Amino acid sequence: MTGEKREPIMVILLMIVTCGIYGLYWYYKIAEEEKANLQDDSINPGTELLLIMFTCGIYMIYWWYMQGSRLKRLYDKKGIPAQDDSTLFLLLALFFAPAAIYILQDRLNKLYQ
Repeated sequence: MTGEKREPIMVILLMIVTCGIYGLYWYYKIAEEEKANLQDDSINPGTELLLIMFTCGIYMIYWWYMQGSRLKRLYDKKGIPAQDDSTLFLLLALFFAPAAIYILQDRLNKLYQ
C-alpha cells in the first residue's frame, strides 16, 4: 500500500484554518490513493471533487458512505480482516465530521505503515 501518512489532528486543524480548502485537497488525495491502491478505474478523484463542490456538499454524504467499503477493500487487499464501516462513516460525517476525518486518516495511516 502506498499513500501519504498524515497526522489526523493536523488534517482537521488545516481544514479549519483554511476554511475547508485543505479539505477539498484532502478528499482529492484520499480518492487518488484509493484508486491507485485498489487499481479501480471507477474511482475518479477529479469528478468526485467537482461533485462535492457543485452539489454544495450533498455528494460528500455519499462519498463518506463509500469510504467504509473502500477502506474494507484496502484492508482485504493487504490481508487484514476488517468490517465495512459505511454506516459509521455516514453517521459521523453527518453529526460530527472531525471524528470521521480522524478515523479515516488514522486507518489509512495504519495501512501505509
